[in-house]
Amino acid sequence: VRRRYPANGVAPVTEAAEIFDYLFRWAVERAANAQYASGLLVLAEQARRVRDVLQVQPNTRLSRLELERVIRTIHEPAPLILYPAQVGCLAYVRHPGALAQTAEVVCWWNCANDMANLPADHWRQEERQWLQASGVDLQTMQARIQRYLFFLYRPIIQTVSQLILFLPTQIAGNEAQSTLLWSDLESIFEDPALLITDLDGDQWSRVGEGVQRKAMPLVSMATPGTHLYISRPERLGEPTCETPTELEQLLYFPHRWFFRQKMRFFPSSLLSIARDQQLLGKLAHRFFELLLREPECLQWEEATIHQWIEEKATGLLAKEGATLLLYGREPERHYLLSRVKAAAWSLLECIRTDRWQIHGTEVDLNGHFCTYPMRARADLVLYRPDNEWAIIDLKWSGTQRRKNLLASEEDLQLVLYSYLLPPQEYWAYTAFFIIEDARMIARNRKAFQNAVLPSRDSTDHLEVNQRIFEKIEKTFRWRQEQLLQGIVELRYECNAAALEDAYGNMLDRLEMRKEDTYRDDYYALVWGGV
Repeated sequence: VRRRYPANGVAPVTEAAEIFDYLFRWAVERAANAQYASGLLVLAEQARRVRDVLQVQPNTRLSRLELERVIRTIHEPAPLILYPAQVGCLAYVRHPGALAQTAEVVCWWNCANDMANLPADHWRQEERQWLQASGVDLQTMQARIQRYLFFLYRPIIQTVSQLILFLPTQIAGNEAQSTLLWSDLESIFEDPALLITDLDGDQWSRVGEGVQRKAMPLVSMATPGTHLYISRPERLGEPTCETPTELEQLLYFPHRWFFRQKMRFFPSSLLSIARDQQLLGKLAHRFFELLLREPECLQWEEATIHQWIEEKATGLLAKEGATLLLYGREPERHYLLSRVKAAAWSLLECIRTDRWQIHGTEVDLNGHFCTYPMRARADLVLYRPDNEWAIIDLKWSGTQRRKNLLASEEDLQLVLYSYLLPPQEYWAYTAFFIIEDARMIARNRKAFQNAVLPSRDSTDHLEVNQRIFEKIEKTFRWRQEQLLQGIVELRYECNAAALEDAYGNMLDRLEMRKEDTYRDDYYALVWGGV
């Protein structure tokens, strides 16, 4: 029986070399009697090379990571044995961009949307800036997507007479998403349904029958107006909001609220690439959610907190952050754990110092806003014996942005959280906690004496919250009146001045934004002329 070694330990190089030598001899013996031996021969060649590299290693013992590096180094240049072309075989390529010559008929097998397979951007913004300053220009994600779209259209350009797209209904057990070309085909042909032939029930001879093209109207990408006008607004129903996020969208950017909540235009997740910041923020939230649920966490020392995070990291990363366990992602994983450790100790110190107790994490809040039901979920709710309450919104990054929100009195979600937390006649303390910087940001230091203030002078949270809430109510009723009249505001930086001139004095309402909304999913729809 071969001796086993722990995954986080080291093992003798000689034993690893013996294993790959055995694998090499086994593959050669099996290949001698196999009908298709190319795969076994490749395996034998790779095993032989790994064995030879291990036998000349200067070290007597090696770790699992070192062995993996050796295997990866050998695996990349491994030779491939291809079958010779058979008589009468069809010409084929494995990538749309590889179609270099024209073809009379092109059959595109499994033509589905694979934008989700685009690799993520592994470079941080500061790393890109440093490399650019050093004379190294990295390819951006926008350029990578543009190149992908360029290759996607190559088969259409190179096809002479007929292009047949085979669209599977399912891929790997999941419903397949339509190819990005389908929207273009729908705009070109009069009846796109005639393009589709179900091969399970129809004959091949029907493919492409009766297809009539139509002229595509050109739409000028002119500057949008200030409003959309709905002909029958009564069919939209009452303009309500179920969450603070929906309400904030309605107040500041009504067109985004209208397209999403009423028209049900949802962006496809396949067309977006999740950033590393979003993954780090999600994982950090999960660490804090689990930590603050521990009954005795407020009595833990710093070393105990660090040990707890290291123990939880193994299972949590495997379940919800597996990409950080990939080869080469050690720096990001180490950075996440180090930031979480520092922030966890800082947050617990703030809670202990100011005599707070943990009421709960991910607390559901339910109530009514302007007679309409509203629900929310607070990251962390604290309480003190004097019937004092505090709501903490955990954020991964954005210290300056949150300071600006508090300074300009635009922290609408925190105010609504405080309003929904019973009793509603009492305004709870609110604050942001930035995990990456381990900082608490609040209006004043009445709840947290070590909090960072948005300005030099602290403000009374009772007075400010009441003032913000009254403006939210007045702005909401104003938006309601517009929607009941069939008016949907389009707010962009280019038309902000025109909107201000049209509305006049609005001192009793929220101050409207003068810049474009962040990541507007409906930008092309509005600017293309809805």
